[in-house]
Amino acid sequence: MKNFLLLIIVCNVTVFNSIQSQELNRIWATEAILEVPESVLYSAIHNCLFVSNIAGDPSDKDGKGMISVMDITGKVNDLHWVTGLSAPKGMAADSMYLYVSDINELVVIDIELKQIHNRIKREDAQFLNDVAVNSHGDVFVSDSNGKRIYKLKGGVLKVWLEGEMLVGVNGLFCEGDDIIVGTSSSILKVSMVDQSYEELFSETKDIDGIESDGEGGYYFSSWKGLLYHAVPGQQPVLLMDTTGESINCADIGYEPESKLIFVPTFFDNRVVAYRWGKL
Repeated sequence: MKNFLLLIIVCNVTVFNSIQSQELNRIWATEAILEVPESVLYSAIHNCLFVSNIAGDPSDKDGKGMISVMDITGKVNDLHWVTGLSAPKGMAADSMYLYVSDINELVVIDIELKQIHNRIKREDAQFLNDVAVNSHGDVFVSDSNGKRIYKLKGGVLKVWLEGEMLVGVNGLFCEGDDIIVGTSSSILKVSMVDQSYEELFSETKDIDGIESDGEGGYYFSSWKGLLYHAVPGQQPVLLMDTTGESINCADIGYEPESKLIFVPTFFDNRVVAYRWGKL
């Protein structure tokens, strides 16, 4: 029995050390031609990356914001794909539409027509941030300053969840019947069935983007310049810290087949692609 337990411990340590020793490799980086890129969304349906560009102050209704389109090799195919937004941030897409948060509006873009289809305003929204769509087509939007998550229903943004557990709420990721929610201090798993929730990870810092790694874990970013990988039940692993270089790590995207993590660098005006470990 002793030898058996020792074998288990050695195997677990070996696996842990193997995970810890994986390197984060930079695959490519765009030139600094983007304009305050806040979010990168990989869309398998449309085989592209959508990039939201604030192009001004994150809170100003100045009409300077825009959406760019790239491919996963780092080529910017259309820098000004759709213009006329103000401070676009988080995005989500279905087969027809790209949904973009824009201060107190959810902007709906017709992807085929490459134009704004609708603007859905919530007058009391304070700072709409991330957007997620589940498999049923339900659209959720976080309000970082309002401690709320809205759900689009009948063309109206309605309060779906609110409370002190949502202080600084930002990153959203739909997974089955749950929605993974990043706040200023933790990552929650919230049931879309009954809104019950549990804490997946604690003592995290100002979560921005959240993406599934497709293997039971998650990549998540902190705007100041931190990138993590985490598996429920384990401590998050810090993959990158660019805070000392004043390079942000905003709302990340992920392409599971190539295992590429796409980091919008905000004021650094680039998108940088990384891969953790090997294919």
